[in-house]
Amino acid sequence: MAAFARFSLIAMNLIFLVCGLAMFAFGLWMAVDDGYLNKFGALLNVNKNTVVFTGIKILLDSVQEASFVLMGCGLGILIIAILGFCGAIRQTVCSLLLVGKNL
Repeated sequence: MAAFARFSLIAMNLIFLVCGLAMFAFGLWMAVDDGYLNKFGALLNVNKNTVVFTGIKILLDSVQEASFVLMGCGLGILIIAILGFCGAIRQTVCSLLLVGKNL
């Protein structure tokens, strides 16, 4: 039973590790590349300079700021997943308790 719990903890932390890395990479891509804003504006039939509806302009501006929030959340998930993964592999009680308290 303990082997199954350890394996499931390793598997779940590996999944969270991949998801955190994907969130961080997507946020980094959003922060670096400006071409996606033009594609996003084309879907809404507006570019960044036109003010057809104030909410759309605010939406286009806040997408850039949301990339930093996405990177921060992804990095936080990544750190907690690494601690949980290493704690489950090495069976370290201290890191497992730290992960449990952070969740």
